Amino acid sequence: MISWFRERWVNERGGISLQFAILGPVLLLGFIGLVFDGGRAVNARATAGDVAQSAARAAASAIELTEDGVGINTGEAVARGEAYLALHPTVTGTVVVSGDLEVTVTTETSYTPVIMANTKEFTFQSVHVVEATIGVRDGNDV
Repeated sequence: MISWFRERWVNERGGISLQFAILGPVLLLGFIGLVFDGGRAVNARATAGDVAQSAARAAASAIELTEDGVGINTGEAVARGEAYLALHPTVTGTVVVSGDLEVTVTTETSYTPVIMANTKEFTFQSVHVVEATIGVRDGNDV
């Protein structure tokens, strides 16, 4: 019996195969989780930005001509922005009209990892500001 242990101790043949058999699946699952959950987190972040930008544009379309010039109908702008935000239930946000022509939309969304479930939830916030204009602007104003 002792000779069997001694032979196994001295002869390390196949030791790497055993280590690979134990660690390989764990490392593979970690890599798959990183790719899958990382991709979904990046998608959630992009969604927050896209929704903020589109809601700000929708709100800024409530532009109106007044006796004093050009302005934004604040109530209509907030209603349009919030209506666009309501189309995206995974994103929460606020619409604020400041000044005469500026609309700011702040959105927030979160993603809970699926494969790497014992990691924390990711929360993403995006702020987009739009200035309403009438007419065509030349390319130098951008």
